[in-house]
Amino acid sequence: SYEALSYTWGPPGAEQIIDVQGHQLQIRKNLATALRYLRYPDRSRRLWADALSISQTDPQEKALQVENIG
Repeated sequence: SYEALSYTWGPPGAEQIIDVQGHQLQIRKNLATALRYLRYPDRSRRLWADALSISQTDPQEKALQVENIG
């Protein structure tokens, strides 16, 4: 199971690199801040972030995924 995280894109140019299971991903600073804040210091936590899991440049995929979430 996982916890869902939905957020609004931050301003362009405020990107950071994070490591997700050995893969480097470029994300906006506000998501990086949220992930650090939500991280448990003593155990793992499974989060699902829509901005990472849904193609933000594909309107058809976004519409389909939002329908599935709703």
